[in-house]
Amino acid sequence: MERVLIIEDERELCELLGQLIVKRFNFSAPLIAVNGAEGMELLKEHHDDIRVCVVDYLLPGKLGDKVIEEIRQFDPNMSIIILTGADDIEKVRPNLPPDVAIMRKPLSKTCINLLETYIGEE
Repeated sequence: MERVLIIEDERELCELLGQLIVKRFNFSAPLIAVNGAEGMELLKEHHDDIRVCVVDYLLPGKLGDKVIEEIRQFDPNMSIIILTGADDIEKVRPNLPPDVAIMRKPLSKTCINLLETYIGEE
């Protein structure tokens, strides 16, 4: 069964987002990392099961755009959604590859639409 890798330092947000994805898209339990290094370890260990990575932009140790670079070096085709609480999304966008989706925090109903675009229903 497919899984999502959530790299986010706010544990409650990870759990909420993970539950939403499991319930809505029938994924296995999410993989959760609180920083980029832990996220990369999980990606390498469970790569064949991961369909999408959700990465916080402001992570301890390094910004999400650097974590995305590492993910893309490992798997150039991985679907990625970045989470950000930034008020000005246009400040974040130039630092990201064009195919990375942006999900705003706090999460809202529109996040389901974004997830459906990147994960889809099968």
